[in-house]
Amino acid sequence: MRLSFAVLLVFAFACCPSWGRIIWSASATDAIIGAPVVFGSKAIYASYDGWVYAVSADSGTVLWTFNAKEKIEIEPQPIDSSVVAVVAGDELLFLNSASGLLSGKASLKSKPLWLGGGEGRAFVAFNGTVEAYDKDGRLAWREEVGGLPGAIGYGRGFVSLTAGGKLYSLSAKNGARRWEPVEAEDSFTSRPVEYDGSIYFGASDGKVYAVDAASGRIRWTYQTGGWAAGSPAISSSSIYIGSLDGTLYALSTSGSLRWKFPTGGAIHTKPELYSSAGSLVAVFGSEDGKVYGVETASGSEKWSYSANGKPSSAVYYKDYFIFSTSRGRIYALSPSPICSFSVPKSGDVVGNWLVDFEGSASSEYAMRSVEVRLEGAGWVRANGTERWHAVLDMRQAQEGAVNIQCRASDESGKAETDDYSFITLIKSESAPLRKMFIVAPPQVGQNESFILSVQDEYGRQLRGVLLKLDADEVKGDSPFSVVLGKSGLVKIGAEKDGFESSPITVRATGGSEIVVVAVFLLLVLAAAFYFFGWKRLKGLVEKK
Repeated sequence: MRLSFAVLLVFAFACCPSWGRIIWSASATDAIIGAPVVFGSKAIYASYDGWVYAVSADSGTVLWTFNAKEKIEIEPQPIDSSVVAVVAGDELLFLNSASGLLSGKASLKSKPLWLGGGEGRAFVAFNGTVEAYDKDGRLAWREEVGGLPGAIGYGRGFVSLTAGGKLYSLSAKNGARRWEPVEAEDSFTSRPVEYDGSIYFGASDGKVYAVDAASGRIRWTYQTGGWAAGSPAISSSSIYIGSLDGTLYALSTSGSLRWKFPTGGAIHTKPELYSSAGSLVAVFGSEDGKVYGVETASGSEKWSYSANGKPSSAVYYKDYFIFSTSRGRIYALSPSPICSFSVPKSGDVVGNWLVDFEGSASSEYAMRSVEVRLEGAGWVRANGTERWHAVLDMRQAQEGAVNIQCRASDESGKAETDDYSFITLIKSESAPLRKMFIVAPPQVGQNESFILSVQDEYGRQLRGVLLKLDADEVKGDSPFSVVLGKSGLVKIGAEKDGFESSPITVRATGGSEIVVVAVFLLLVLAAAFYFFGWKRLKGLVEKK
């Protein structure tokens, strides 16, 4: 299929060396719907405005495009090794993955809600029914289900979905029910996954369900902190699933919690599992704009990447990950080396002041350095590597949205290039100063060391703080080890660019204060003796 010059213009590719963090990236003309589908060495994805794209999974080169001429609102699905199914409006389209040519289509009774694929068939779900179509567009079977359906999962010759508060498992061949529908809350966006004799899915009641695939009996449920909207990924020992509470949960095959990993946003994506340096890593996207790599043995973060938009589920290809974003871009991401931001958060408002940045970096090799910059400005080397921090002067930035980028390099000579990890801050001349808090004991001993911390409103320790103790000043990072050299009330203040000052008072006891107190007590005892003891003694003498 030949591409017109106008179509080619919608792509913006940034090709990088094969070891770079972003191997390649591409743009679509609208938001990308769901995760890309990888066929061999091709990545196929669709945009909301009706375009379907195929690019080389190795280089990002455009291979073909297809204009469906209707909005695409459901992510495409592979139905076998050579055909991808796409729903555009109320039409079901079958595209040859090699050429992008239409191999079949079906006119549907209305716009479907979900699409699934397997065994050379596409399965579409409507309110009340599920239909199966062969890749030439012919209807294979239709089966009624009891209500609004959820996402369709395929595995081992059967399709599974929830509808009207029940779980259905139907034969992919003829639509026959495997067993009578099982009472379970609706999964909606969580696509059921069949693995080793069980069907796993998350539901709107916040539970993760494990159902016996042979009988339909519920084996166990686990309650998360929100709607369990992500699709599960399964290993031989664990189930990994995200929730709208912003947490990725790792559950054992018996339903007990192994660990949970919190993020800054809801999780709708399905984790992808891969092996790195002998350990299994779960890769998933969060609505906080990051793609995370979490070690499955410990539940600790191995790496993260700040994407341009909300990321989709990722697909592992060779030694990198292909994922799309809500802002119409698709990336091939190598997790080594890679850096990411943790502080501040994308979207934070800042003014004309110095801003602290913190984050993490990771590589399969030893880290060499991390650098940070205002986009288009010079790079500033950060302090630290796996955990790093840096300061940038926002007075150099214009008002409005400002991209802050970071890049990492390791001892093997590999480095990030071009599509750097970034966050976007809003620069405003009228930005309010942030709150700062000094935390210290109300009373300490004179000349005794104590810990004083200066924190932001989130309880994070602040760096580069000017600490004032009466006439003395010291600049450094919180927490501070402080000794008060005099007794009495001591005023302590803290100053930092971009923050309101926040003084406190600490009482120091000991030294001259003790002497004063002792003298005062002696005077009190002497007065007491005079008024009570001496007068009584004098009275006894006078009686005699």
